[in-house]
Amino acid sequence: MGLWSNKRVSLLPKGTQGVSGERLSLLPVQKEGAPQTGPKPEREVAAPKPRIRAARSWKRITILSCFGVAGFGFAVALMAGGVYWYSRSPKTPKAWNEKAIQALYVGTKFVEEGKENTLRAELVFDLWNTTGYDFTLEAKPSETMIVMQKVRSEPSLVDGLGLTWTVEHGSGTGQLHADGIPGFSREAFLVGPVFIPAGEAVRVDFWSEYDIFDIVAAIGNDEKIRLSDPAQQRKILKHALADTDSFVLLDKKNHYRIELPLQDAVK
Repeated sequence: MGLWSNKRVSLLPKGTQGVSGERLSLLPVQKEGAPQTGPKPEREVAAPKPRIRAARSWKRITILSCFGVAGFGFAVALMAGGVYWYSRSPKTPKAWNEKAIQALYVGTKFVEEGKENTLRAELVFDLWNTTGYDFTLEAKPSETMIVMQKVRSEPSLVDGLGLTWTVEHGSGTGQLHADGIPGFSREAFLVGPVFIPAGEAVRVDFWSEYDIFDIVAAIGNDEKIRLSDPAQQRKILKHALADTDSFVLLDKKNHYRIELPLQDAVK
């Protein structure tokens, strides 16, 4: 074979040749980074994904809320049980307050009753309210006020039934009968509640009545009864209070102990 030949030789790789060996036309290859001149393909819209994360958040909140409600209910039940247990448990008795209402002896007066051979002693005391609250000395009979006597012969309290009280009536106003008619009547103010403001002192009359048996026991059978005689009046009172050191008022409502000393009353 000579150096020159009329047969065309394809310079393309074998993969680009046709079956017949004819030359195939090649399209120009576009370089990377070169701008595309043709129409841009439409973007594909991604389908929405399910909101799995949001559903999990709501589920978590619901579970935490249930736990919170259960915990709150348990705390309330625990507190209610504690209150019930405390209310049912025995409590230490409250001590009597002996300084709340202080009593100062002022004097003694005597009144002859309308009944024959009956003497009424009027023991006058100033009651001073040392607290910061108003106080009412309830009238007898009262479920919250107990009257006792402190005896001298032994450290005991005995019944003080018979002692009554009322606030002392001033001379600046008229006095009334029990039915409201103007005039003088001891029965109109022998018994009544006494209001004592906080930090104030109120003069109170405490009344004790002595009948013929007390009088005879004091003066004897030989002495003539003269109830208007001051000496005989003192003798009767001294005999009646011979074993009484003081009257004691026990206010169960406020737990106050009010002691009325009688040492000066029987001198």
